[in-house]
Amino acid sequence: MSFVQKFGQPVKRSGVENYLRYTLISFACSVIATRLFLSLTDYPSIGNGHLHIAHVLWGGLLLFSAAILPLIFSNRWIYSLISILAGGGLGLFIDEVGKFITQSNDYFYPPAMPIIYASFLLLLLVYFRLRTPTIQNPRADLYESLDDIQEILDHDLDEREYDKLSQHLKNVIQNSTDPEYKKLATALLHFLNSGAIQIVPVKTGLRRRGLDLAKTFETRFLGYKVTTILTTLCLLTVSLSSLYDLYLFTRSIFRPAYLDQLILKLVNQNQIAQSISEVWFLIRLGLEGVVGILLLVATYFFLKKNEKKGLALARFGLLVSLTMVNLLVFYVDQFRAVSNTLIQFLLLLVINHYRKRFLPYHTIGTNP
Repeated sequence: MSFVQKFGQPVKRSGVENYLRYTLISFACSVIATRLFLSLTDYPSIGNGHLHIAHVLWGGLLLFSAAILPLIFSNRWIYSLISILAGGGLGLFIDEVGKFITQSNDYFYPPAMPIIYASFLLLLLVYFRLRTPTIQNPRADLYESLDDIQEILDHDLDEREYDKLSQHLKNVIQNSTDPEYKKLATALLHFLNSGAIQIVPVKTGLRRRGLDLAKTFETRFLGYKVTTILTTLCLLTVSLSSLYDLYLFTRSIFRPAYLDQLILKLVNQNQIAQSISEVWFLIRLGLEGVVGILLLVATYFFLKKNEKKGLALARFGLLVSLTMVNLLVFYVDQFRAVSNTLIQFLLLLVINHYRKRFLPYHTIGTNP
């Protein structure tokens, strides 16, 4: 008997995108907050002469809590909590990866930050993969229906959830070849439409209100021209910052003495790791310079009113930087590379939003 025959084919959980988003945010915040706190407090040690309570233990405690809570409670809201606990625990755990992979328990081991960053990218890849719509089938519809019925038990079924649950049950009735599935879905749909269920108004949470305010502000103040100007300025600023690295790369190639002085200066300012080699430092400068050129060309296309090419080139440059170049940047600059990564990620979100909002109009030659 195969695994699938014994345990059943896996079904994607309803709302998994939200849960993974919480995990990603919690993961990133725990690493950034931990490193920032340790840096500001000069890396204090919790313990005494014999004991040292590392924050990896707190990470393990959060991960243990995330593992045991769904075994104890059946409530649907528990998944949001365990998503946050899992992300925070993973961040605290992997933040000390340098100690785990070195004989000297070196927290500042240069490859540690690239490993942390790569772990975040892998989790981000899983998130984007699961955001892709999957082909529904009667079995998956019934799974999701049984999951959504928990809202009825908590007297928290709103109008949107009612419509979604009703549609899933209708899909089972119409498409299933299993008479038992149809019988169960019919009974549930009859119960749903019996009038005995309390339907609550759709709640407007803090996130939803924030998005609505942002949408209102965008519609009123950020039209096509203003948004294009701001996007162009952001691209130009980030590209010039990266092109400065290309200038340093070119100057270092032709003047080796300048390279030695530059590395010594940056090491003294704690901007790069002391153990970094000149070769890796030069590669880092060169790759960031290439990204700067791509973004500068994208800016040129924006100025020439060819947003389609500009957006494509900007997305390519930012994705190359975020997924490949920054692994080396974190190796060279350690934690200080976080700010540049956040800026590039935010710019990528701006580019994607711009394309979604304006590009369809320009592909047919109409201004919004």
